[in-house]
Amino acid sequence: MNTKENCDLWMNYVYAEWLDGFVKKVQPTNLRDSTKNMVERMRAALRYERTEEAWNLLERLKRFNEGFDAETRIEKYKHEKPESYMECALIAYKLGDLREASELLRVSVGSFPPSSAYKAVCHWMMGCAQWQIPSRSESAVLSWERGLQAMKEFSSERLNYETGSEAKEIQGRCSQAIKEMGVAIYKATRHGYPHPPPNMPAETKSSHSAYSARLKFNSLPYYGSIPAGDPVAALSHSDGEIEMESLAIEGNSYNVFNIKNEGEIELKSSVDYFLMKVVGASMNIATPVKI
Repeated sequence: MNTKENCDLWMNYVYAEWLDGFVKKVQPTNLRDSTKNMVERMRAALRYERTEEAWNLLERLKRFNEGFDAETRIEKYKHEKPESYMECALIAYKLGDLREASELLRVSVGSFPPSSAYKAVCHWMMGCAQWQIPSRSESAVLSWERGLQAMKEFSSERLNYETGSEAKEIQGRCSQAIKEMGVAIYKATRHGYPHPPPNMPAETKSSHSAYSARLKFNSLPYYGSIPAGDPVAALSHSDGEIEMESLAIEGNSYNVFNIKNEGEIELKSSVDYFLMKVVGASMNIATPVKI
């Protein structure tokens, strides 16, 4: 399972287990009905793969959110804009625009108070997006660390407000989330890439297609990046060797596919091979596997 697949699992896990699981029970949603309706329409458009409609609703929500700035003095609507941006960011992420998702989440984390669990969730989601952007792995770890700190502050503050069985439940859920965050950060920094969330091991949750394959070769020289589209000349020097066991490039993990649908690819020793990274979207409709 690669970095994107693990981050996709984290995005779903964070929303279901943390946000819906206990955060909204303690800090109810800040969205008014009109905003909720637009968010639900945006989600439905994505669910039924009406991509253009989903983007259109996302942009409309962003414009709608600008009107909330004048209402920040009203306590009831104080955090409506950052929560709405968080919902837009999740859609942008699932539509494949990582930078848009990161920017939307940046607005959210800058608007929620330090002890807000929403802030913790937004930091974690932003880290998931940053893990997949080249040369942003340090930023991803920093976002996750900030998410962990925000969750700790949220947990500590709730001790002053909640009592009895409800307080124990909240503290239990917070402690579990804090533990999961800590383990995730430890694994990511130790191995250089994010692991899947709890109870979702990569070997059993992989969504690889029948075209997944394994390279029988120790290493390949890596010549950096080239833009998608018109071909350009390769660089004349190697940036280093890439171990094909993990196919780790610039902090991201990549799958190996064989378009002949054979489970093994054996490179001939009599031929010189090299590896380059294509930057762009010109092959995102390739068959049989989208690249």
